[in-house]
Amino acid sequence: MPSDDDKRVIEMDESLPGLRLLLDDEAMRRFFAGEMRVDAVRSRYIRYKPGVNALVGYEITSGDRTVPIYAKTYLETSLDKLQPSRRRPPVDGPLGAGFGTCAKERISWWIFPNDARIQALNVLADPESTSAMLRDHFQFAQPPPADAVVERISHKPERRFVGCVSGKEGPIAVLKLYTRDGYLQGSRSAKYYKSGERLRVGELIASARKGILGFTWLPGEDLRQSLHAKGPGCDRLPDVGAALAELHRQKPRGLHPEPGVPLFVVTSTKNGLREALEDGVVDLVILSRFDFPAPAGRGLWSAEAWFNRYFQVVTNAAQLPPDVPEIQ
Repeated sequence: MPSDDDKRVIEMDESLPGLRLLLDDEAMRRFFAGEMRVDAVRSRYIRYKPGVNALVGYEITSGDRTVPIYAKTYLETSLDKLQPSRRRPPVDGPLGAGFGTCAKERISWWIFPNDARIQALNVLADPESTSAMLRDHFQFAQPPPADAVVERISHKPERRFVGCVSGKEGPIAVLKLYTRDGYLQGSRSAKYYKSGERLRVGELIASARKGILGFTWLPGEDLRQSLHAKGPGCDRLPDVGAALAELHRQKPRGLHPEPGVPLFVVTSTKNGLREALEDGVVDLVILSRFDFPAPAGRGLWSAEAWFNRYFQVVTNAAQLPPDVPEIQ
């Protein structure tokens, strides 16, 4: 069932009747069951443009397999967008046809590794095309192993895919696949940012106008796992802050940050925080929570609820208590 917040969005946006279906996991399970074998559906990603379109990424459980899929709903005046490009027909996915559409609900859906805008994603459809892509576009110090596979790290449909290239000996590279516009920005960033004392940036080893970027694999500890395991006492946060500071100090040519982007500071000292906010040196600070009770986030285990439980955002000195807490 949709949450109360989702129900309010559905009621306010009558121009997208498909919202009612997309925001209800159980309804989507029944909907997909008419097209393929589906045991469960879980939404994992939502992108919504009021009065224009809505996109929801799901994980479908079918037997012992979990398959990524995303669905999108459009305005009645944009029904032509329901169909895929003739130049890049979808490939079959692990559950059969890689694409489907329902004109009545104004919905189209794409099963991984299909994506309406990430041109190169369907090379991951089979081992042969994956190996050819690694062989043709990556400049490895040694030839990639014949058994190399790409494991999904994250996929923002119609935006970006990030994967780990691995062989029997473990991870060897990071693969990023972009839309055409995303590739232009990503390739510029990849050429300009450099490693520093704390900041580590993977070496660029692949770049192709099909939207492909590749980087050397940097072993390390996953920050999200550390935060979940240790909470606000995670001892890696100062290192993360130092690395971010090094990143922001770099001013590469050709990259122009948008005006008005606030400066974020992560440090282990609280000296001068009030003065820094008053003087406009910093615009936003994340502190260990000092106001209780914490505001509820959307969903008991959502990222927002977890953040609100441990931290809070301060944007001006007047919000600070007399005894400034330790900066996180």
